Amino acid sequence: MEKTLKGIVQYARKNYFSYWVILGIDTAISVLCSLVAYAVIHYMAHVPMTDWMLCKFACVSLVASVAGSLLFHTYRNTIRFSQARELWRIMCAVLFKITCLVIISFGVIYETQLPYNYKISYLLFDGLLTLVILTTFRVSLIIVYDFLLDWVNKKNTRILIYGTNEESVALKLRLRDSAHYKVTGFYVYGKNNSRRRLADLPVYYFENESDVDYIMRKRGIKGILFARYEDTRLEEKRLLEYCKNNELKTLIAPTISEADSDGNFHQWVRPIKIEDLLGRAEININLRQVAEEFRGKVVLVTGAAGSIGSELCRQLVQMGIQKLIMFDSAETPLHNVRLEFEKKYPNIDFVPVIGDVRVKERVRMVFELYHPQIVFHAAAYKHVPLMEENPCEAVLVNVTGSRQVADMAVEYDAEKMIMVSTDKAVNPTNVMGCSKRLAEIYVQSLGCAIREEKVDKGKIVGFDPSALKDILDKYLRKMLPIEVEGDIEYFVNVADGAFYVTLINNDGVMKAPKTPVQFDSSKRKDIVIHYKAKNTIQSVDELWNSRKVHVEGRTIKFRMLPGDCYILKIASV
Repeated sequence: MEKTLKGIVQYARKNYFSYWVILGIDTAISVLCSLVAYAVIHYMAHVPMTDWMLCKFACVSLVASVAGSLLFHTYRNTIRFSQARELWRIMCAVLFKITCLVIISFGVIYETQLPYNYKISYLLFDGLLTLVILTTFRVSLIIVYDFLLDWVNKKNTRILIYGTNEESVALKLRLRDSAHYKVTGFYVYGKNNSRRRLADLPVYYFENESDVDYIMRKRGIKGILFARYEDTRLEEKRLLEYCKNNELKTLIAPTISEADSDGNFHQWVRPIKIEDLLGRAEININLRQVAEEFRGKVVLVTGAAGSIGSELCRQLVQMGIQKLIMFDSAETPLHNVRLEFEKKYPNIDFVPVIGDVRVKERVRMVFELYHPQIVFHAAAYKHVPLMEENPCEAVLVNVTGSRQVADMAVEYDAEKMIMVSTDKAVNPTNVMGCSKRLAEIYVQSLGCAIREEKVDKGKIVGFDPSALKDILDKYLRKMLPIEVEGDIEYFVNVADGAFYVTLINNDGVMKAPKTPVQFDSSKRKDIVIHYKAKNTIQSVDELWNSRKVHVEGRTIKFRMLPGDCYILKIASV
């Protein structure tokens, strides 16, 4: 029995009743209703009826019913997807039949000797009975189909659709006949956004992770389905994290752009991928073209033992390169990479080299010995907290090291030099990001100099190494918790949870004069300090001579004489 019912449902999913079958059933119902109405009215009026009269009414009703159905296309709707607004077609067809009966059969009704009020009653009764029976027939088919569908799909994965917008409702209808998923409701964030029912399904809401766990256990929910990519990015830090912690599936319905050339979808529903959260189209790399670019060439990878550098090496050995130079200062990680490559890629010519990008002579030796044609520069210090505590090393490796590798690539005529950077270099707020941004500026500037033919065998015309210090100073100043208005020299230290700011008025000279500066009131300077840290100022103390400063919110104001020095302790809460 179960197998038979499943077969019926599967047939109904993939096939439709013939138009002519539906037309035949509708016509039979309409004619039968006319005959029943005719018999009932004659019975109530106590007027005898003959078989000949009954045949006349049956023929007129048959012709009128077929004509009305053909005229208003009542038989062309897919019944299981019918909506309430489609009933107007049935109403128009029934009205057409009644009109035909009035026009064509009025004489026949007159021959029956029915009173005038009974003639009117017959027409009304016939129309109402036909409309009710046809509507009941269609609704019954939908109810039976839904019942069988729920029964067959009771073992399907129970899911909730996120959102209550038009796309979510349309997705529910799309998955009505799904053989894998059963939509049990809609899911929204916030109690205020919930509704009692939508598209004949309940709407649930969540506000925290416990709500997700509750609905999962109580309703047997196994996954959350998203109708739009925008919703996945909106819930990336909230619902998606809750689902991950509770081992709930996160699914998404494909857009029309994911259809093939014939307009078909390979998957109606698929798991959410990391690419769906990008907020942009995924960049597809033509690996075949890239491989042709590197084929038969000597490639140098600095930082080859790191996470990025080692993966670069794994990708490069699959592109038919001639030789791979793996350069790194970490002995044990480089040794591990060497063992891996000896086992997995025994036919690849690779050379592990211990060296430091900070040591110019060692970098030069590698370029002199192997003459790499392609250089991947991945060597860098990348851990933010450590670089905050060791800023000098960050600059030496990320800035100076990058510069030396780039200069050697130019000097030894490398075809390409690719530097691996970081997202922290975008509007940097820490030493690591700042140092990587400086390296970007140098490499990009070097590229511009090459295009403008300002480079001659590694020599950059007009390049001033001291400019690097100026750029570094500029970025480091941006990172300070304070900003000083005024042409003075200042330093910032942190101790015991407070900022210590030392300010020196050398009359516009960056270095202290050799002789004492004479007092000149005309050179008195107005100094304004803007406090940029997130915490609010608790107190400001001048530690040199206990002088007063004016504090307004997050702004500190005072005046400095030539040769003067202030030491401010700024405590925050």
